[in-house]
Amino acid sequence: MRRVSLLVGGALLLVIGGCRHRAVAPVIPVAAHAPVALERTPEKPLPPAVAKIPTQAPPVASVSLPIVKAKRTRHKSATPIVVPQPPPPVEVASASPPPPIATVIGSLTTGEDASPATQQHAADLIAKNDKRFKALSRQMVAAHRSAVTRVGNFDREATAALKTGDASGAITLATKAQVLLDDLDK
Repeated sequence: MRRVSLLVGGALLLVIGGCRHRAVAPVIPVAAHAPVALERTPEKPLPPAVAKIPTQAPPVASVSLPIVKAKRTRHKSATPIVVPQPPPPVEVASASPPPPIATVIGSLTTGEDASPATQQHAADLIAKNDKRFKALSRQMVAAHRSAVTRVGNFDREATAALKTGDASGAITLATKAQVLLDDLDK
């Protein structure tokens, strides 16, 4: 009977205590931590510069280099790197001067024939806005300086457009000034 009690006690100890497997950390081979040498592909040479004869007047632009930020690492701070741009294409001088810009672009039109009624409507709208603009109080002008400046700009541009014969553009600009004046009155 003593044997049976010892067997039952041992079985209880195993059941209550459970299995005692220890979790073993996986072993990572040393070669996995070693740096890997990367292969560099040879850079392809740029094609030779070809003379370019402009068909239109060349645009006037300033040359600027883009700024590219370097990738951040733990030990170094990011510093801007200037990437040089390839030189502009070589231009060949021609014997004849380039055509005037007006002929390259073409003639500018107002888009529609401005009737005298449309011009009168634009002039009336500009005059109405100018009267409302001059009637603004000093407190209103001081409180809403940016909106007042924009109204003045629209009014000047509308007057200039009407003088050049662009009645539809003048009406558009005067309407924008009118909407801003309506917002200021609220």
